[in-house]
Amino acid sequence: MPSTTKINSVWSEIERQIFSTVGFVTPDQHARTSGVVHTLDDNKVYFSVENQSWKARHIAKNPYVSLTVIAPRRIPLLPWVKLPPATISFSGKAVITNFSERSPAIKQALFRGTANKKAVAKALLVEVVPQGYFLTYGIGMPFWKMVNPSKAQQRVKIAPRTTC
Repeated sequence: MPSTTKINSVWSEIERQIFSTVGFVTPDQHARTSGVVHTLDDNKVYFSVENQSWKARHIAKNPYVSLTVIAPRRIPLLPWVKLPPATISFSGKAVITNFSERSPAIKQALFRGTANKKAVAKALLVEVVPQGYFLTYGIGMPFWKMVNPSKAQQRVKIAPRTTC
């Protein structure tokens, strides 16, 4: 799978989407996934968890996680035609921290002004630093090329976003 997808388009797609699934392993070695709202800042992915939640407990015990960002696809003027979503998957190391230790823009992006003060007070911030490769499907290509999985799949070495 040649890496024709540019790193900037992968970072841009992660930033453009707000939903992803996080995968982790429980202390009893059971695999789990959970949907989260994420945001991107300084080449790191952030999401929120409640401080007493099972997600927080499991990630604290084993910080190695995977994330899959879902990018829905549509055909303009033909919304009834179902297409598989494009995806970006990667692994990384998670760090659980408090919102006060990071930019206020991260909290604003995650809660989008919808959370009440009690919910925010019980929330922790999870920071994930991507490692290795982004595994992409359908990123940076027209939908008709997605029918050929060998062309739709890419491995993109994780690197910082570059500026022009």
